[in-house]
Amino acid sequence: MRLTFYIDRPDAPVSAIMINVAVGGKRFRFSTGISVVPTNWNHERQEIRAADPDRSAHGVVLKKWTLRERCNFPKTLGKSNETRTTFL
Repeated sequence: MRLTFYIDRPDAPVSAIMINVAVGGKRFRFSTGISVVPTNWNHERQEIRAADPDRSAHGVVLKKWTLRERCNFPKTLGKSNETRTTFL
């Protein structure tokens, strides 16, 4: 399983941070619920730059997404026709 974070619309003034989950040859994308100014996003390190005033709070949310997906996604992958709608 591979998890990556990315900016949804890098040319927009403010953009959502998305998570891409690749497992078993399939790819799933979710919004993290976080929006940032794209210049405050470090693409290489997949984290929010120190210039963002909400960096600490957003960093906690991104860590929770990482832990949640690593622990729960393989369990729900086999359940077809089921939508996961629970969030943090």
